[in-house]
Amino acid sequence: MPQYETQPVEELEGAIDKMFKSLNHDDLPEMEPDKAIKEDLLPHQKQALYFMTEKEKPINFGNKGEEKNTLWRVSQKPNGQKVYHNIISGDDTQMEPPQVFGGILADMMGLGKTLSILSLVVSSLPQAATWAELPSQALVWAMVVAAVRQLYLFLLLALL
Repeated sequence: MPQYETQPVEELEGAIDKMFKSLNHDDLPEMEPDKAIKEDLLPHQKQALYFMTEKEKPINFGNKGEEKNTLWRVSQKPNGQKVYHNIISGDDTQMEPPQVFGGILADMMGLGKTLSILSLVVSSLPQAATWAELPSQALVWAMVVAAVRQLYLFLLLALL
């Protein structure tokens, strides 16, 4: 039978609270949008752009909790083997947890989520072009182009 580590509720609440407090929007840097975005972004939209861009980068798993908003900590056993510990579930694994990218942008209605998301998409166009050049991506690229066309038509109709 598997052995599970239990943690007091207070410890779990503390870990979750620490993660959310690390998201204090006052300390969050702003990121300027690509020059292709002609509309000026408000400060909170620039912060959202920075935050979303960071969520698209690989996580650096570490042992201090200062790492990029991950719930995993890494430690080493006396034999040098790495162990990854989830601070919420208490699970330990010897395999590096999978990278999970993206997130949820949940601003209040009317604060400009669409412009923030479009700024994120435009900021990643150079990487998308590089990715599209890979020969194995031809079919997937065709699906992405079709999806972008649908998004464009949706936005066009929404703005009319």
